[in-house]
Amino acid sequence: MANSIEDGELVSVGAGMTRVWFEFDTNNVSQPTTTRVSLQGLDGGTPEIAARLLTRIRDVSAQNVPGRLPVFATQDPPNGGTIVIQAEARGAAGNQLILESVANEDFQVESMDGGHGLDCPIGMGCTENEDCAPFLAIPGRCHIPTGQLTGHCVVP
Repeated sequence: MANSIEDGELVSVGAGMTRVWFEFDTNNVSQPTTTRVSLQGLDGGTPEIAARLLTRIRDVSAQNVPGRLPVFATQDPPNGGTIVIQAEARGAAGNQLILESVANEDFQVESMDGGHGLDCPIGMGCTENEDCAPFLAIPGRCHIPTGQLTGHCVVP
């Protein structure tokens, strides 16, 4: 598959407010705004490409700097051709589209989904803190009056 991924094709992964563009590279030249994924020296196997992309996703996720990509990524099955990406934080904000420009139809992506909660605004009904969206980087809190089963989201 390395022969069918062209130099400069892109994959973009986002989580929360961060998005990183990964650029497949075959000629040691990449854009300064992308994270380079070298395909040099590969025999062309899909698992090898997946392993290279996984390494770069993990590199960007491990950085302790502003703009780091807050995700967990694994290869499934190990040494296989599929990468599974999961947002670190709970909530619907992790449900991001994975964008790509790879022309080969065998290269497929499925956007992240399944994140729930952390999306109700102040004043919205709730049953637990995890229902409430953060407000100006302050975690929301579910205020449930004594004797009630539900409450509403507030900023502590």
